[in-house]
Amino acid sequence: MQAVAGYVVDMLNEQLGVPISQMKPETDLIYDLGMDELEPVEVLMQIEEDLSWQVAEEEVAHIRTIAGLIEFVFRRLARERSSE
Repeated sequence: MQAVAGYVVDMLNEQLGVPISQMKPETDLIYDLGMDELEPVEVLMQIEEDLSWQVAEEEVAHIRTIAGLIEFVFRRLARERSSE
């Protein structure tokens, strides 16, 4: 899970320019990081590109925090590994 957390934090840092020191598990993606309405889509597109995934918007619509995003990526990776 630590590798997934590192990936998510690094990707958000690169996409949004938010210092890693300001990111905590409970950090709200919209309110705390100041994402505008397009940035969640850009983050999702980056995850799809990096991990060669297709992600339906409804799969991630409930995600509000960095911890939620980390958990989503971790569970999706685990699901894919178990189906191999």
